[in-house]
Amino acid sequence: MNNFTSPRFWRHYNSLLSEIRRLVDKNFHLFKANPQHPSLHFERKKPDLW
Repeated sequence: MNNFTSPRFWRHYNSLLSEIRRLVDKNFHLFKANPQHPSLHFERKKPDLW
C-alpha cells in the first residue's frame, strides 16, 4: 500500500504534542503491518473516500 502525506499534514503533525505524535506513529506502524487490525477503527466519510 502506498501512502502520501501533504505539507499540510506535516504542519499539523509537527504541531502535536510529542506524546500524541508517538501514539500516531505507533498506530501508523500497526496500520502498515495489519490494516485490518481491530484496534484501528476507520470509517468511510464519503462513498468514494476513506
